[in-house]
Amino acid sequence: MLLNVLENPSFSIADFQDIGLDVNNTSLQSKDVYKNSQQVTSNPAVQDNNGNLDTAKLDAIYNTATAVYNTMAQQGYDKTQDVKT
Repeated sequence: MLLNVLENPSFSIADFQDIGLDVNNTSLQSKDVYKNSQQVTSNPAVQDNNGNLDTAKLDAIYNTATAVYNTMAQQGYDKTQDVKT
């Protein structure tokens, strides 16, 4: 999920869902996994002016990705509860 948020910073939850993302086909790793990922750390959105990883920027994007993922998971859970009742 973080990679999706990183590449599409203006997307809302609905935008991600509109392109088919949900908790069944995306995941969220620990922040440490992303801190050690070249794909993430080479993105200017998480770099400081010198091209180094800016952990505050990564934290902000990670928090957004976590919120999106958790909301999608809750929506999926709510849908399963609707089916059972």
